[in-house]
Amino acid sequence: MNREPLETGDQREDPPAKGFAGKALLAAAFFTCPCHLPVYSVLFGGTALGAYLAEYVWFSAAVLTVVFLFSFLAGMRMIKAGEAT
Repeated sequence: MNREPLETGDQREDPPAKGFAGKALLAAAFFTCPCHLPVYSVLFGGTALGAYLAEYVWFSAAVLTVVFLFSFLAGMRMIKAGEAT
């Protein structure tokens, strides 16, 4: 019985595309870092978004933390994969 993996086609991205996507995700991680929440509260003060951030500080911090962790880890992984090839 032959147990070779099934070929699903060429699903690899070229390394420059992975590097660019990784850098874009790291930029998103920078802006979604929860430590910037006080800056966003001042920056968006007097707007609906500022009112939402002031009212739901803990929820906003939790959402920003999840988005930050995802984008940071995915970005670092893509950059590392782009350098390895």
